[in-house]
Amino acid sequence: MSEATLRIDVLGRGTVGAGLAARWEAAGHDVRLLGRADAVRGDADAVLVAVPAAAAVAAVADRAAQLAGRTVVDATNDVSGAIPDLAGAIAAAAPHAYVTKAFNTVFARLYDEIAAHPSRADMAWCGDDPQARATTERLVRDAGFRPVDCGPLAAAPDLEGFARLVIRTAYAVGRGPFAYRFDAPAVLPEPGSA
Repeated sequence: MSEATLRIDVLGRGTVGAGLAARWEAAGHDVRLLGRADAVRGDADAVLVAVPAAAAVAAVADRAAQLAGRTVVDATNDVSGAIPDLAGAIAAAAPHAYVTKAFNTVFARLYDEIAAHPSRADMAWCGDDPQARATTERLVRDAGFRPVDCGPLAAAPDLEGFARLVIRTAYAVGRGPFAYRFDAPAVLPEPGSA
């Protein structure tokens, strides 16, 4: 038996929002891209926040009543590090929503390539509410990634710091956009062996 189609509203029509919307539509979900003035559907199962960091808290606060009881996935990054816990600020702006953090640590321009690769790239994510966690893990899988559960929403500042490291490695160090996997070695050497 297949899982039910999710109704997903995406705040933000940029590379991240549109890229994930396309991946979720390909997985059979009902996705709607929202502009600044658009309201969240009353029956939305999940809402992705994919707007610039400077606008994220206001975009969520303006829709706080619409987000009550919903899974809200924060995909934003404050590259400057000026906001020490952006996911926490988003959760405070919509106190009756179930906020998770995901999709902020992989480059959006690689979404299609990652989804087509036989060995899935990882996606680190975190959250508190059990249903929101299950929904977020499914959204990660359905976007073409292997979910890596990093625990409660309190881990979000670490994911935001990890995103800054990924971005720095890609651009300041010059590696270019990349995906990542957290894999243990298949066979660990015996102690004392080379």
